[in-house]
Amino acid sequence: MKIFFLVLLLVHAAASLVFLAPVVRQVFWLAGLLAAFVWVGNQREKEKLADEKVLGISIWFWWAIPLLALIARFFRFISAPVWPIGDECITAQAGFQLSHHWNWNFFRSDGESPPLLDWIVGFFFKCFNPIELGLWFPSFLISCLTLWVVWQVGRRFFSRSQTFFLCFFWAVSFWPVFCQGLALQETLLPLWEWILFWLWLSYDKALVSKRWGLAVLLGFWTGLGYWTYVPWPVVVAALLAGIFFGWLQKRWNVASLGGFCGGFAVALIPFVLAVAQHGYGTHIGVLASTDGTLPLPRWLSSLDYFNSLFWGHWSAIGAYVPADMGLLNPIEAAFFWVGVWTLVGRKDKAFSLWIGMALVLFMAPGFLSRNLQVLRMISVMPILLGVAALGASRMLQSFPVSKTRAQFLTAVLIVSFLFSGWQTARAFQQVEEPAALMKAQAKLCAWMSQQRGPGLVFTEFNTAKEEAQNFQTMVYGLNAVQNPKLDPAQATWAAFWITPDQAGFLLRKFKTLQVMTMSQNQSAQKDKYLLAVMPLAPGDEAQLQDYIQADQWFQKMTWESNDVSTAQSYQDALKNWLRPDVVFQKDDFLKWRYWERLANFYEVFDGKDHEDLRQQTLRESQQTLSRLSEN
Repeated sequence: MKIFFLVLLLVHAAASLVFLAPVVRQVFWLAGLLAAFVWVGNQREKEKLADEKVLGISIWFWWAIPLLALIARFFRFISAPVWPIGDECITAQAGFQLSHHWNWNFFRSDGESPPLLDWIVGFFFKCFNPIELGLWFPSFLISCLTLWVVWQVGRRFFSRSQTFFLCFFWAVSFWPVFCQGLALQETLLPLWEWILFWLWLSYDKALVSKRWGLAVLLGFWTGLGYWTYVPWPVVVAALLAGIFFGWLQKRWNVASLGGFCGGFAVALIPFVLAVAQHGYGTHIGVLASTDGTLPLPRWLSSLDYFNSLFWGHWSAIGAYVPADMGLLNPIEAAFFWVGVWTLVGRKDKAFSLWIGMALVLFMAPGFLSRNLQVLRMISVMPILLGVAALGASRMLQSFPVSKTRAQFLTAVLIVSFLFSGWQTARAFQQVEEPAALMKAQAKLCAWMSQQRGPGLVFTEFNTAKEEAQNFQTMVYGLNAVQNPKLDPAQATWAAFWITPDQAGFLLRKFKTLQVMTMSQNQSAQKDKYLLAVMPLAPGDEAQLQDYIQADQWFQKMTWESNDVSTAQSYQDALKNWLRPDVVFQKDDFLKWRYWERLANFYEVFDGKDHEDLRQQTLRESQQTLSRLSEN
């Protein structure tokens, strides 16, 4: 088994070398994996394993787990540059919206996401002003709570060594640390999933007299899955398969099944009512469709979901994946395949069969989608790390001498932690590098806020969605235009975050406005955003009142656009877009920005369906721009 593990470790380490061509890495990984399994399958001598009772993992190793978990999870707050990643800006905007005016909208954004995390973030924004606390601290708490649940499940149902490795992997591995550290709905699914396993295993171990109540509780908790993340039904499908196996083994009866179904139906009522009112499934249909624009052939894109677990991916762009190696580092990947071999040799074939089926089901949302976005298969994480923990426990048993076991354990903890820490650091740096100019601009606004207090930062005059919302997120705490906790009348400075084609008009209107040069390479950034700043004297805020009013109206429309998930929500948003605030009739610059933003709305949500309306809107924009230029 030691040779088997060593070969697997070398194969995954070599396949993770990014300077090799993907085809070389793919072939080497498949060939190495096949060779390792052929070799171990031909071994006839039975390996002597130490008894689980004598493994005796030192208390110091156990205490290392929470310490390393906190270090890994605080990394983003302390060491990594803080900037929204991917769709985090959507969560931030939802939180801002709820902190202004609370609503109970069920499906949020074009991803038809459940609202729970948005509600939590909105509550934090109401109570706390720092963006870091409101946006990322809820995910930090959820991640820590998930680790505690993992420990509770392990100590009740698994061996001591399996529990140790499972907790260690969940504490420091890239996938739980990075992906559960994001302010995204996906962070809730592993917590719900582990509690689901806790209830299911509790039912399986309980006395017959207590099983009906546990079945009702299990059904109710299963029905709450829709509050977490869109792929939750695949977890339910795997659970139902497990219940079917339990029925065959006489562990489930009609009464228990009735209790489970009753609890499930009750918990599902809000979701069913929301679907009946608003509809559901548009986002899933778009992701699963093939329109000829795939960056890779469909089969290769699906294969990438499997590759990304162990060594990397073919795709030039992958969302939320590490820059180097797979979602499992080489040590964890080697342990996973040792765990697979251990499952193959188990006498309980039903359990091994269920694990294999669950792996396929949990990865199905990725296999069926058209690009690489690994959070779609986040439900596979507990199974993946659970099998890796089983393999690590088996490896620990293969060392008969306690001193050798301690050395092996120390080496695994240190090297795996370093591997995972490097993956996490690289992932944060990789996704944040393109935002360097905007981060510098946000830092300048923060510096001015420290020197002169809150300011007026106008961010809503641009059509770009993600970049604008990222910048808005990072200046929200100091921005008296958008943050209701701040008084615009108390502002002593103003800043416009604009494109170069807007700068000339504003510089003519506001004589003290000055464009800030953020770097020596400013000329190379001519297509990027500019930050123009000016001081405010008493009374100047009144001159900017129309701009404040316009920016706040655009902010509300941004929120309405973010909430478009169905045909009805699109019509509601369009109706409001076509009823602009009267302030846009007073100023040609603001009118120009309105026509541009409306045309962008048509382009994003209609595509070619309303191209005539978009073209008409663009003509209005050009006419307004011509008047501006003449003046």
